[in-house]
Amino acid sequence: MLAIKNAGPIPDSVDRRILKIHTLRLARRPNITVSALKQLHDVVTYDERRQLTERDQELQVKQLALRERFQEYRHQLRSLTQTGH
Repeated sequence: MLAIKNAGPIPDSVDRRILKIHTLRLARRPNITVSALKQLHDVVTYDERRQLTERDQELQVKQLALRERFQEYRHQLRSLTQTGH
């Protein structure tokens, strides 16, 4: 939980299945606060959110490459139309 609060990754030595079981047990407490539930949710969904962030970054790189290719194509097309070919 401390790694999540500090925005660090969960160590590989932590068993994710046991971590999820423990967080669900903590979430069932009758006196749990909303902020504690949010922290537990962040712990349980950390890997999924990290994967989504990585995927989003990969998509942004691909999108930038496509934009560059499109600009090159437009430049080539413009130069061809200006030379009369």
